[in-house]
Amino acid sequence: AAAAAAATSHHHQGVSDVIAVSGALRFSKLSDFLPWRLLGNDPMGWCSDKTHPYFVNYLSMVTLAKVLSAKRSQQSDEDGEVQVPKIVRLTGLSVGLPGTNPVSLIFNTLLSLTGKWHARGERVLRQSGLDYTILRPGGLADGARPPGVAVQAVAVNSDGTSVPP
Repeated sequence: AAAAAAATSHHHQGVSDVIAVSGALRFSKLSDFLPWRLLGNDPMGWCSDKTHPYFVNYLSMVTLAKVLSAKRSQQSDEDGEVQVPKIVRLTGLSVGLPGTNPVSLIFNTLLSLTGKWHARGERVLRQSGLDYTILRPGGLADGARPPGVAVQAVAVNSDGTSVPP
């Protein structure tokens, strides 16, 4: 992650804000469910598939936080104040649900523990000391909605708990 942060740091010069909307759409593979893989913290040792949520939902936030933290320590404006972009991170409504919730179980089972890795990516932002906002929308769609169907979203406290709409 340190090498990736160093390689991308020049791309963030002059950036005022970052909107991070990346998300993995990788269907689980049978080998993902081996116990030592389910309980592990770092799939890098066994997974080379860069579409895995570990790389997309978690490691991308680690890299972004490192790049912006380095920027914070190097750059200042005319007043001597640090100018670091605010991060707006879009995850998903189910990220704030308990792991035993049926919705969480379905998403995590089908999509390579995507909720787990989104939650860990959110935690990286909360612990980074950077200015951030986390959005967990639900029910997003590309087309028009049927009458009476609304988008639901929750706010996220600094400790990661959801505030109901």
